[in-house]
Amino acid sequence: MRIGSESLHVDLVVLERSSVGAPNEGDVRVQVDIALGQFGGSYDSVWLEGPKLNEFIEGLVQLERNRSGEALLRSTSPEEFTLQLRSRDNLGHIVVKVVLQRHQYSGPTYWPTRVSGGFELDPTELPVIVRQFQKLAGG
Repeated sequence: MRIGSESLHVDLVVLERSSVGAPNEGDVRVQVDIALGQFGGSYDSVWLEGPKLNEFIEGLVQLERNRSGEALLRSTSPEEFTLQLRSRDNLGHIVVKVVLQRHQYSGPTYWPTRVSGGFELDPTELPVIVRQFQKLAGG
């Protein structure tokens, strides 16, 4: 699924779902690809918890309905991925804020690598985004 345009976007692809009956049932592992103009990043080990995903979807539904407020999603490891869709003003303009971070090791050094930024989103895209996240959460 894609949020945004060709040059400014967040893409999420489900790679794995936790097993039915497992303690983490409903959790999904996704690949996240971000493009922010000439900057970008990709990470294929981002886990999203089922309950947090459902809270995010409810936030999206409210944002779409009221054109105010925000929907916020954080990965299981909170510093790895954050996605926020929020109202920019009382006219219903929507902005997307995204952070993708992973760590790499080089000898004894632990290097955080991070891409963050944001972009405006056409509010008429919200119903499609809600449906895409509902599908992502439900399988």
